[in-house]
Amino acid sequence: MKSTYIKLIAVSLILSCTAALTACSSSSTSSDASTGNVGDTTSVSESSATSSEAVNSESKTDSSSEDTKSSDENKSGENSTESTVTYEYVKDGKFSLANGNLSFKMPEDWKLASASIAYQFASTDEYNENKFNLVVSKTNSPIEDVTSEQMTATYKATMEDFKLVDFQHTEIAGKKAIYMQLTGMVSQVTKQTTITQYMIQSGEDAYCFSFTQSTDDDAFPDLIAGVIDSLEIK
Repeated sequence: MKSTYIKLIAVSLILSCTAALTACSSSSTSSDASTGNVGDTTSVSESSATSSEAVNSESKTDSSSEDTKSSDENKSGENSTESTVTYEYVKDGKFSLANGNLSFKMPEDWKLASASIAYQFASTDEYNENKFNLVVSKTNSPIEDVTSEQMTATYKATMEDFKLVDFQHTEIAGKKAIYMQLTGMVSQVTKQTTITQYMIQSGEDAYCFSFTQSTDDDAFPDLIAGVIDSLEIK
């Protein structure tokens, strides 16, 4: 199996394991606040070199020129304000990447909990411990070359009582994809966790959805189907 998909699986598994550990310790979804990116919008700070240069320049300016100094301070403040760009990932019930290459309908009563390492989603109900995440990467490896044996080897190294329930090459939103469902126990978790994964390739873009089910929830499969069926990928 190509290294790109191993990395995708590794990151996704880390997040899935984290979700399982969180559920096991009965932590609420508000614990994602530690990432600093909770909510449906994320601020992207651009280079503040212009602002810094203005301040440094001020310190070297003749102090007799108060008007010039005041003007420079105002410009510095304006540049600092303009350097922050906010992108709204979730709008009108729909999640979309900033580049517009992927979007899907947000499940009702769910939120984007973090956008730091990957896009992590959680229910607004603090008692609902199930979660899902999206990992985005680049690849030049055909997804058709990935086999169930390779997936089994990858997961067996990190999960106890691992079982590959289903593995299929398929198409999603008109793109080549892999559907997998597996069960097992991750480190420090004493109960079975079910993970449903979709790996999708669109040109050089690779997307990996992982849905982690830590508690019995008859509605979770419908949530998964709703997200995947509403996917739009360029």
